[in-house]
Amino acid sequence: MVTAEIRTASRRKRRRLLLAAAVLTFAGLCVAAALAPSWETRTLPGDPAASQWFQSLGGGWLEPFMRSASRLGGALPMTLLLIAATMVLIARSHRFHALAVPIAASGALLIPVLKELVDRPRPTPDMVLVLSNVSGHSFPSGHAFLAVAAFGALFYLAGQICGPNRWAVLAFRGAMGFAILAIGASRIYLGVHWTSDILGGYLLGGLALFATIQLLEALARFLPTRPSGSPAVS
Repeated sequence: MVTAEIRTASRRKRRRLLLAAAVLTFAGLCVAAALAPSWETRTLPGDPAASQWFQSLGGGWLEPFMRSASRLGGALPMTLLLIAATMVLIARSHRFHALAVPIAASGALLIPVLKELVDRPRPTPDMVLVLSNVSGHSFPSGHAFLAVAAFGALFYLAGQICGPNRWAVLAFRGAMGFAILAIGASRIYLGVHWTSDILGGYLLGGLALFATIQLLEALARFLPTRPSGSPAVS
């Protein structure tokens, strides 16, 4: 009993440390992107080199793939995904879990505010190959945020979505992880974001996902009753 309590306390401590590290890293990126010495581009060390190297890998198949991955992370596909996932979870009597995806994705409301505060320009044609014309500010990446928040929530809920088939759950989680990476990579490849923009979006999306999971677990513990067919979040 004592050993189990020690392990639980240790897990909680590690979780708090990881959370603090993520918050501090994201805050540091925000400050660095806002105050980077080169006013016109405001790049961080390694940003241009990473984009140039990645774009040098381009082949006949890579650009169409990256364009498709980028479209997958757009507002309309993500909205349709959210609706579809919610309907599947409700159909499987997991109404409580169906809250996860919309709650996590709702953090996207912070993105326009942060973009205005940081006010970082997007990559320019004199530094990288700009393959897609996108307006607005660069940091953090909204596509990267939504990829982690929405696909991360689906990764977390794979058991409820796929049922008891272990291989189906593994395949589904693999697909979600691949989608997260592909969407972030596509934004760098297309020349609309720096690598640090993507990292910032990933971190903020991860924080939104973490907060969503914590909220659902708290509700599962403290609500006197849960919707029928909705087991405690695990």
